[in-house]
Amino acid sequence: YLSNGKMRGFLQGHTAWVESVAMSPDGKVLASGSGDQMIKLWDVETGKLLLTLTGHSDVVRCLAIAPDGQILASGSSDNTVRLWQLGTGDILGALQHPDSVNSVAIAPDGLILATGCRDGKLYLWNPYTMEKMGILSQEAAVNAVTFSVDGQMLAAGCGDGSLDVWRRAS
Repeated sequence: YLSNGKMRGFLQGHTAWVESVAMSPDGKVLASGSGDQMIKLWDVETGKLLLTLTGHSDVVRCLAIAPDGQILASGSSDNTVRLWQLGTGDILGALQHPDSVNSVAIAPDGLILATGCRDGKLYLWNPYTMEKMGILSQEAAVNAVTFSVDGQMLAAGCGDGSLDVWRRAS
């Protein structure tokens, strides 16, 4: 679309609104999460549906793909983050949260998964071992999470209008 300003394609397959999207680092796979509780993986070049991932019991609110393109993280209103093998769709595990998961982000080095929760906390996980590494508390729901390109900073957007930024410990 950048070269000629035309839409590249139109993908249809969810039965409810699409709430989240994430693209693989190589640009070949697009993941979409929906109110239909499903995640769909699409071939960007052909528009073909590759896989449908099921397991969430509520809206899939957020998606992130690891920089190596191997892991897909999906956050849901069912209070879980599920980790999937992107190439096969196999479930690697589920991370339980006390409330709806509003946002997920994976650090550029792939070693930290940040999950923003409606309970006002930002949870930090190792996406490979699924070990909880820490919790950062907020005053309001954490609605958006991102890492800086170098992975040294983590930012969160919260339901009270605040933006919080942390620097990674040395």
